[in-house]
Amino acid sequence: KGEACSDLKQLSANSAGKVALMQAGAADPLVKFLLESGEQARKAPAHSYLGAGLGCAAACVMGLSTLHSGKRLVGVALEVVPSLCEVLTHGADEGKSEAASALSSLLDMNPEVDKAIYEFSGVTSLGKMLSAHHSLPKETAVQVLNKLAMKQEGRKHIAQDPTILQDVIGLLETGSLKAQAAAAKILQQCSAKEDTKSHILKSGAPDVLQRLLQYTNSSEVKGACQDALNALWTSYSEYPRPGAPT
Repeated sequence: KGEACSDLKQLSANSAGKVALMQAGAADPLVKFLLESGEQARKAPAHSYLGAGLGCAAACVMGLSTLHSGKRLVGVALEVVPSLCEVLTHGADEGKSEAASALSSLLDMNPEVDKAIYEFSGVTSLGKMLSAHHSLPKETAVQVLNKLAMKQEGRKHIAQDPTILQDVIGLLETGSLKAQAAAAKILQQCSAKEDTKSHILKSGAPDVLQRLLQYTNSSEVKGACQDALNALWTSYSEYPRPGAPT
């Protein structure tokens, strides 16, 4: 199924491919695959469900939803979230990564998906993925959390668990360039609330951000780090910006 979903995702990359897939009736089997993932994860031996193809399936569904004939799929996205959140809880690391990737596509597809993620404890599960032994779950989870942090409600859910922010800060030092940029953006966005900003400041994030800003060769990471530092220093006199008069 994983290889098949990957092939379908490639086909859905252009308009002609999307139309062909809709005419061939590909949408319903893809949705069914996503809907059944949670049950499959629950039935599998503890944390063994790999969820191969979930990310590609959701990306394909997102592509099909852009067609006039696929508009109904936008609403279907909300129905799929509970199953994917179960995979975040019960799946193997690979399965959790696939589910997180799928949720990322669904967030782009339907702006109401975030509410369903909150309802089914998705933020808690994504936060736990940040402390996984392998890098893949961390990489996919931080991307989804970054999208959720773009809204006030998302920032509220993220800030409720101090461990999540601490693990986000940790990714600034251990993550890929993409993960580092996402982590810095989460810190920037969560700094909008003063008590969360205070926690981030006291956790040592500014020092980590400054080191990364100095040594990274990625312009995206540099920009994200600078934006995060600017947000942290704004209107917070207890932790003045370096070089500022005291």
